[in-house]
Amino acid sequence: MVMQFKESIKLLSKYKINIVQSKVCTSYKEVLEFSKNCYPIVIKVYSTEVVHKNKAGLIQTGILNENDVLEAYKKLTRIARNSNLKRFEIVVQKEIRGNEFIIGAKYDETFGHIVIFGLGGIYTEILRAISMRVCPINRKVAKDMIKEIANLELNDKSVENLASIIMSVSKMIEKSMVKVIDLNPVIVNENGVFIVDVRLLL
Repeated sequence: MVMQFKESIKLLSKYKINIVQSKVCTSYKEVLEFSKNCYPIVIKVYSTEVVHKNKAGLIQTGILNENDVLEAYKKLTRIARNSNLKRFEIVVQKEIRGNEFIIGAKYDETFGHIVIFGLGGIYTEILRAISMRVCPINRKVAKDMIKEIANLELNDKSVENLASIIMSVSKMIEKSMVKVIDLNPVIVNENGVFIVDVRLLL
């Protein structure tokens, strides 16, 4: 079972894994209120019935003003209702741009609990550039995973932040009831490391 967004971020926070500034909204007015000081923003539809929001057309990016908010909100709610989703949440976030990575974990019948790190966003499935380790993960192992994939010029602080997330994910998959953790994308830019999307399976 896929966890709803609110429950997901609450559980993540227990393991010191924090998602980018976000708000679950129940109306257009709430979306607009959040957006005023955050442009550009992203609006997403979260549902336990949808695995890939992008493929389902349930993400709108590059929203720059009130008119964009209205158009995006109308479009997304229409798609969600036409898809006959029994339950869905409208989530608005500050839009973050940069290099995209994936950090995930699951239980493997052969190896036990494993953690992965790799290129994120659309490149996850296309390039399949993934580093994998068996839990538990310490900081040295986490950094080795990053070095295997990140041929980009990541600064030391970004590497440390990514390593901390990898270690927290390792702890979470071993200690919690979650069977699959999918943080994708995790965006790295000159301002830091930002988790912008999450999918947790029970």
